[in-house]
Amino acid sequence: EHERLLRKVFTRLRTHKLYAKESKCELWRTEVTFLGHVINKDGVSMEASEVDAVNAWPQPQDPGDIRSFLGLAGFYRRFVHRFSQIAALLIDLLVKDTPFVWTDRHSHAFRSPKYALTHAPILRPYDPSLPCTVDLDASDFAVGGVLLQGTDSELLPVAFESKRLNRAERNYSARD
Repeated sequence: EHERLLRKVFTRLRTHKLYAKESKCELWRTEVTFLGHVINKDGVSMEASEVDAVNAWPQPQDPGDIRSFLGLAGFYRRFVHRFSQIAALLIDLLVKDTPFVWTDRHSHAFRSPKYALTHAPILRPYDPSLPCTVDLDASDFAVGGVLLQGTDSELLPVAFESKRLNRAERNYSARD
């Protein structure tokens, strides 16, 4: 099967006069690491060095530190259920003209995405032959959902999505 798919890819590349440099190709691998992600037959997960970087991240001392942390965490948000809700308190400290006052609530809000990222699940590849379950969630300031697949006894995550609501969206009724 793998060989058939490779032939199909190479034929398509050749048809469009595109070429793959042999030294940059990884063929016949069961696992590859690409842009901080590990991809294998089970799905996509965070690279171990990135998990270690998140785990070792020191507590922010100023808004710039928060931006840096949220930049890294945001890159991997696809692995975290309710990321927007979890990171909301940190994001609030970045609002213009908001004084930087770090409290115990902020410490907890900082530990929450760190924990979620260091315990992130493997995102399974979508399988059109399996039934899907969509779990939606909303709060006063964020919405989110997860696409799950598998059997009734074991549903596994395929994708997480979340969004922080802007001021106008927070005024919508629950039916909108």
